Amino acid sequence: MTRTRPYLFYDIALSICSQCYAKVEGKIVFQDGNVYLLKRCHQHGSERVLIADDVDYYRRCREVLSRLRKCLWFTTRP
Repeated sequence: MTRTRPYLFYDIALSICSQCYAKVEGKIVFQDGNVYLLKRCHQHGSERVLIADDVDYYRRCREVLSRLRKCLWFTTRP
C-alpha cells in the first residue's frame, strides 16, 4: 500500500522554534492552495505556519528572487 501525503513538498528552509528560538529545519509545502512551513522542534513538537495563500504567486516570487541572486552573484564577482 502506498502512502499519499496531503501536500506537495516544495523546498526546505531554516527557521526557529516560536517558543524556545532554537534553530530548526522546516519543509515548505503546498496544500489546498496555500503555502505552509512545517517545522519540528525536539523540545516543543510540530508547528505549521502559513507563509502565503497563493501558490502560483509564491512560486513566481521565488523564481524572480533566484534569478536576481544569480545576476548579483555574477556582477559582484571580481
